[in-house]
Amino acid sequence: MIGIYTSGQQFGDNMLLMPIKAVQRLYSIDGATTVTVTADSAKDVNIVATELRGIWDSTVADVVTAQQEFANISGSITSANSTSQTGMLISLL
Repeated sequence: MIGIYTSGQQFGDNMLLMPIKAVQRLYSIDGATTVTVTADSAKDVNIVATELRGIWDSTVADVVTAQQEFANISGSITSANSTSQTGMLISLL
């Protein structure tokens, strides 16, 4: 163990953080599949994402913010809602 941390949130402390080299060794992973980076504040998220995009080329890693993930999910839900409404109107006719 390297240390213990507290986030001050009920579910924020319910996790285990390990150095990526240790995870790769323990689970026989050759390279990383996912890396989660947390900004120190919400206003710095885009700055951190831009910095990470500068480190890793898009052919090596996709840097996606929670806001971008939400936008993708929201777009899919809106599309499904529109399709459902269209289907309902057609079935009523």
